[in-house]
Amino acid sequence: MTYSGLGTGAVNTFSIGDGMKFTVVGASQDFSVLGATSIDAASLYAKSGGVLDLSGATTYTAATGYNADRELSATNAGSLLNLSGLATLYRSQTDAADVRINATDGGTVTLTGISAFSDNPNGNGSGQIQVSATGIGSLVDIPGITDINNVAFTVRDGGEISGQLQTATNSSVTVRSTGVLDLSQLTDFSGSSLYTEDGASVAMVAGNINASSLIARKGYQGSGGAQITTSATSYTAAIGYNADRELSADGAGTLLDLSSLTTLTRSETNAADVRINATDGGTVTLTGISTFTDNPNGNGTGRILISSTGTGSDVNLSGMTTMKGGGCYPQQWRCGSAWESEFVSGWKNHNGQQCIGPGCTCRR
Repeated sequence: MTYSGLGTGAVNTFSIGDGMKFTVVGASQDFSVLGATSIDAASLYAKSGGVLDLSGATTYTAATGYNADRELSATNAGSLLNLSGLATLYRSQTDAADVRINATDGGTVTLTGISAFSDNPNGNGSGQIQVSATGIGSLVDIPGITDINNVAFTVRDGGEISGQLQTATNSSVTVRSTGVLDLSQLTDFSGSSLYTEDGASVAMVAGNINASSLIARKGYQGSGGAQITTSATSYTAAIGYNADRELSADGAGTLLDLSSLTTLTRSETNAADVRINATDGGTVTLTGISTFTDNPNGNGTGRILISSTGTGSDVNLSGMTTMKGGGCYPQQWRCGSAWESEFVSGWKNHNGQQCIGPGCTCRR
């Protein structure tokens, strides 16, 4: 259903069924509901300056079933999807049914009444909530959200998601270019992934970054210069099958600064590696690490895989004094000038020869 060309309109009650779509399109197009509002499992859109005011709705429950994604969206300057009355937003009870909340090209989605994304009481609550704001002036207004789990936040090119996250577990956060997301109060980022792209810079104050992936990279624009810094002092790998994690920097001027880490503990399971990668001129700094630590809760068999590929790429482990169970081999570890002064004695290349020159690949 589409509301367009009718100016300002209001109804006393409003109900839309599972899987249906309702769109308000055009400047000066304003549709509002004065009373009871039911919008469960519907997709709702405001476009080209249109206003869809459904502030009378108090709950939203995601759809159930395969490929049952739903969207709550505002696109273009002046467009507003007002869901400020929602107190509860239930995720789907099935994996393949996400809720996508999007503000694009200057649009605004208002969810000021939400304090948490809730698991579905009828299932395992495994459907993901995906929140994105793309473009200058775009805003997803959710100031009450401080804790997320199984949620994806994305801000790009001037878009903003309001509020101050305190915990983000088993989630994904992407900041591209001038995207705005306040992570200054974040304390727990365990099991989550952070991506900075195209010059974006994020200072991680979270003390718990265990089992996370931290990736600074070239993004859609192909620009380097993205940065991630952290004040965490320890990192412990994930546990479980196919639970690899990545700490990486990709692109000229791109930096993942983990110099505050003094302990990096490998996984207690075989199929959970930590991949530390610098590519195409990126830098990963781990100068506080003197050795990789076995997990005290298991046999510590998860691997640490380190690679540096491309001119100017650098994994800086200048504080490393002991390596246990393995070594550095061609295309896995490049020993640059930071290694030479400290490890020229006792470190050898893959042919067993002394490591004596810049760029040599070596092992203990």
